[in-house]
Amino acid sequence: MKKLVIGFLPFLIIACSTNPNNEFQLNGITKDIEDGTVLCFDNTGTETLIDSAVVENNSFHFSTKLPKSPLQVVLRTKDFTCYRFL
Repeated sequence: MKKLVIGFLPFLIIACSTNPNNEFQLNGITKDIEDGTVLCFDNTGTETLIDSAVVENNSFHFSTKLPKSPLQVVLRTKDFTCYRFL
């Protein structure tokens, strides 16, 4: 039993000492939004832009690092004509 605990200890230390991965990806499908429309992904707490994407063939993709997690965000068009709180 002691050998099992000593063998498991390095894995536990590595698992607990790694920094959290704040990479974020979001793939989405749109309806009634024109191709070329810019979508913005905003942090509602600081009102700052986290990322933006362009709608192509009724879909979009965000890939970024988040400043912290969890966040309350809004997904919106550049001109605020369409938006969703997430």
